[in-house]
Amino acid sequence: MWHVGLRLPWTWRLGPSNTSERTDVMQMIEEETFPENTLFCGDAGFVGDELWALILKCKFEFWFA
Repeated sequence: MWHVGLRLPWTWRLGPSNTSERTDVMQMIEEETFPENTLFCGDAGFVGDELWALILKCKFEFWFA
């Protein structure tokens, strides 16, 4: 994940080339802390009930644009 304001990496995961980016993001959302009003942006690959349920479970909100 990238911090746009600082122009620096915020958190990341390393893994093999066949790793799932969605799984990595889910781990980051569950394990890391983020500043209030953090805006997460992702492409069309970051969809699915499992991801959305985790976002809500972790007390985050999501919007569709």
